[in-house]
Amino acid sequence: MYLLSTALSTLFALYICPPKPPPFPTTPSKITIPWLTSTLSLGPSLSIKSLKVDKPSDSEQGMTSSVAFLKIEWEGDPSQVASAPKSIVVKYTLPEADIGLRVLFRLSKLATREAGFLRTSGPKVPPPLRQDIPSPLLYFFGIVEATQDFIILMEDMRERDRQLKPGVQGQTSIEDARKILKLQAKLHAKYMDREHQSAAKQFAPKPSDASQAFIVPVLKKSWPKFKKWAKAMGLDVEAVKSCGDEVVAKGKRWSDIVATEPVSLVHGDSHCENYLYTEGSETDQVSMIDFQLAAISQPLFDVANFLVLSLSSENFDAYFEELLDFYYAELTGHVQLDPNTNANIGNGESLTLSDAKRRFGAGLVYTLMLESVGVATASEASLNKQGQKRAEVAKKIINAIKTVEKVSGEPVSFYSYGDAGKDGAGNIHNGMSNNKVAPEAP
Repeated sequence: MYLLSTALSTLFALYICPPKPPPFPTTPSKITIPWLTSTLSLGPSLSIKSLKVDKPSDSEQGMTSSVAFLKIEWEGDPSQVASAPKSIVVKYTLPEADIGLRVLFRLSKLATREAGFLRTSGPKVPPPLRQDIPSPLLYFFGIVEATQDFIILMEDMRERDRQLKPGVQGQTSIEDARKILKLQAKLHAKYMDREHQSAAKQFAPKPSDASQAFIVPVLKKSWPKFKKWAKAMGLDVEAVKSCGDEVVAKGKRWSDIVATEPVSLVHGDSHCENYLYTEGSETDQVSMIDFQLAAISQPLFDVANFLVLSLSSENFDAYFEELLDFYYAELTGHVQLDPNTNANIGNGESLTLSDAKRRFGAGLVYTLMLESVGVATASEASLNKQGQKRAEVAKKIINAIKTVEKVSGEPVSFYSYGDAGKDGAGNIHNGMSNNKVAPEAP
């Protein structure tokens, strides 16, 4: 009913009774110098001399939103001109977004999540809300709820360091992967704490929230379409058919299993293109961007999403266990440990390494299901343009699941951890080794 009422009200707003134009621009081309000057509020000693919109190529655009850069030339007090932003990132609704995508945005509150996360960035934000993770400062957020026309103005992190740039999927080195896993562990450990997690719930939905209720019906529609598309693209969809079918069959348990403690604030779309860093640098400087899928969920889902999409298939096969051990050591280094059980007791909930590995396998299934939604909801034009790229991503995820199954000796399942990961006698079923110590770096 929630899904239907949202779809009908969005349809009404788009085609029958459009809302009044908002008091803010909804695309970069509508941004004026007077509006931007007022919005940034940098003082009377500064004024904008010129403004230019720089749009990246289609290959750099996202699947759910568009990105552009405002190039600003300032005049006024020299000291203030020097510190004023010369480039601002603009994120806004895809111009070609159809009603299906707009309903998806409205149900999942993607733009609101991102703006909420960005509001916690920066030294002026009081704890416990401040997340202390390098991420852009928020300059402005506006949204028309009925149609999901939105615009976000945020800091261009490359102004802090010109060497920072996003990674390239499939090309992340093992050394750079460790840097990003280190930052992930810091984020996850902080928000395992109840106080910080409560603050994050202001913008990051819990698995039981209404904004998450759409997931199961969307998966039920998307998975069959994905299987048909994957088969047509020549992918080995039969190898993962059972784990996807299981998610659809047990759909109502989705939120219960995702809510299995310990949970934390997660990025939600944690591939290397959503991290800015200097490739091959010896420093650990890494920044996070793109928080539309931020949620209270399973930390190991971030890890699985990152490793499978960022490493080459060869490096995933060779290093995923080692990197998973490394992440676990970093995570437990941030929280109190019970030396007898090697369990995370930061929230009174345990997370042993063996359980973390089961959740990692479930995270691969989660990544596969997200990809199925992306394929099934993409327009025909989008699939024609990016279908081969999507096929390559899907193939990597499928191969990763096959690799983990080979290592563990057991089928990968979304329902393999928590109470769902125990047999009738209460024994945990899991095949991956339970190493206690992260190995040395190669």
